[in-house]
Amino acid sequence: MIPDRTHWAIVGCCGLLVAAICFSPTLHAADDDTMTLEDVVRLFVQGSSTEELIQRIQSSQVDFDLADEMLEELRLAGLSEKVIETMVQRQRELHPPATPEVEIAPEEIEQQPGLTFRVTLQGGTKYRSGDLDRGMRVSDLVPAETLEQLGVRDPEARITSVAFYVSCHASTHVPDHWRGHSPLGRDFHSVTRHKMLVFHTEATAEDTGTAAEDDPQRRETSVLVLTLPEQLVAEMDPTAEHDLSAGVAVEIGGRYYRVVSDETEDFVPALHEGLIDVTIELPDSLDPAAIAVRLNP
Repeated sequence: MIPDRTHWAIVGCCGLLVAAICFSPTLHAADDDTMTLEDVVRLFVQGSSTEELIQRIQSSQVDFDLADEMLEELRLAGLSEKVIETMVQRQRELHPPATPEVEIAPEEIEQQPGLTFRVTLQGGTKYRSGDLDRGMRVSDLVPAETLEQLGVRDPEARITSVAFYVSCHASTHVPDHWRGHSPLGRDFHSVTRHKMLVFHTEATAEDTGTAAEDDPQRRETSVLVLTLPEQLVAEMDPTAEHDLSAGVAVEIGGRYYRVVSDETEDFVPALHEGLIDVTIELPDSLDPAAIAVRLNP
């Protein structure tokens, strides 16, 4: 049986081709039309082998939409990496990227003042002793509803790291192929296009040595500790408007997911002396999905 997500990926890629497939069961090599991503998917659905697809792509004029999101959907639909690599190579051969601008030497670049994020922690007692310190502590156990919300299929998945981040969502600041420039780029469920400004991680684990009382499987629990500095600085144009998002992300299965964030729009650093306060509120349960983050420009 095809997994639900794969099934819907195939449907999503092929929905516009249903009628064409019904009335034209084969795609002849003599066709002069430029080969598109839909043509590749159609041939794949009709049963063409990896070798046949590669040969057809290499011998055709092509015009593929190879955005990061589309490549991910092709993988979910079942296309092999060899086919996807061939598509990328052929697209570059026929449609080479524009010549990059001349790189400016670092000493010629005017350094912009940084935007300072002043971080405070509030609440959270379950995994703490004594006074509140700079460490944000989160259990590595993930509630089942959180796994479902993030699209994680492994019910035994654990949190392996924690991160505090700040990103900018202003469309004029988001780089091309932004997913490849952000640690949150592989989160297809809870993040939008952005430029990552701050990504503070390197959490350490503290083994509690006991199973969680509220865990039905009585699994051993570790607590992940992310030490947050009092201030973090990001370089940006102080006179431009920025749509900022600050939040907490967790690593599960080698992929970071956003679990909570707060946003502020049209923030101009120069109007606020380049300072913004971030408050992270930690509930007693320290369920990562329940952590609250608040921006105070």
